[in-house]
Amino acid sequence: MSVVPTEHPHIVRSAASRGEPVVAGAGISVRAIVELMRLYADPVRVGEALPDLSLGQIYDALSYYHDHQEEVEGWITRNEEKANWLILGRGATAADAERMIARVRTARRDGWRPPPASE
Repeated sequence: MSVVPTEHPHIVRSAASRGEPVVAGAGISVRAIVELMRLYADPVRVGEALPDLSLGQIYDALSYYHDHQEEVEGWITRNEEKANWLILGRGATAADAERMIARVRTARRDGWRPPPASE
């Protein structure tokens, strides 16, 4: 697999991303954009966090997510599992890792927002 286009003009799959959908030419995953939307709840703020992307690319990634929600949620879960593995590799216990992941999930559910970007 080199670069495989999708039905979304800005989103591709590539061997470099292990088949995970990414923004063409930028390599930023749809997963990462979705995670930032969960934090910021505003595509403009996501654009400020990812200044190399246009709003069109961000909206296309979000559109891809809504068309392929189960797939992208799978990538999010795999990323959490990898983070869990890394945490355990640093001497934390499985219970520590589960508590950290539970705190992140609770914060997302409760609508946690990061502090405003400094100007």
